[in-house]
Amino acid sequence: MRGERVPGMSGERLPGSSGERVPGSSGSVEVAESGRREQVLGAALVTFARFGYRKTSMEDVARAANISRPGLYFLFESKPSLFRAAVVQALDEDVAAAEQALADTGRPLRDRLIEAFDRWTGRYIGPMAREVAVLMETNPELLGTVMGDYPRRFRELVTDAIAAATPRPGTGTSTPAADSPKSAAATPTPAAATSTPAAATPAARTSDRAADVARTLLSTSVGIKHEVATRDEFVARMTVAVDLFLAALRAPAIN
Repeated sequence: MRGERVPGMSGERLPGSSGERVPGSSGSVEVAESGRREQVLGAALVTFARFGYRKTSMEDVARAANISRPGLYFLFESKPSLFRAAVVQALDEDVAAAEQALADTGRPLRDRLIEAFDRWTGRYIGPMAREVAVLMETNPELLGTVMGDYPRRFRELVTDAIAAATPRPGTGTSTPAADSPKSAAATPTPAAATSTPAAATPAARTSDRAADVARTLLSTSVGIKHEVATRDEFVARMTVAVDLFLAALRAPAIN
């Protein structure tokens, strides 16, 4: 079974309380280094997941992070700001890991997709990891648009990877990078080409099908996550899903 690394945690013991504000001291306060902040956020996420947001106090987080309560308040002014920062750090790691997997174009698309979904969704399967996922999903009022923005970013990464590796209808070639929305925005389009509707171009049709497959794979991964008990089971089920959808993507489109 794969290691059940808890999202947002480095697995190392947190360092001492150097750089904290000492209660009652009149000296200037040093800002904790970024590594220290990341470790505090990792400890906070696990503590929130273990006890729930409402039952977790700043004192609980300070104790778990091995930092003084004043030191914690120096880093984060309130419990909501601490919670949001902890979730954002974990999701940033998720997106970065998935992007790294998808960017490795020397590997087959199938393998890259499986790894990306494992890093985005599979890592939240396991005793404590699952609690972290539930924590994020059940506190939308504290996170604003965060829980919509990050899944959308992941879906766009998957869509771009599929579109780039999928032969365009009638050409047998993959969609070049210049056909992606990002590149199109930076590349002037000849006036003569603008008269053709975007949906009628091979690149646009490929992009639309890639987006459909990406959305469906994302929905499938969520369903699998709630059905399996281990990360290995998730990867096995997700492998079947990826194989099926890629086969359908390569089949001729039905008009």
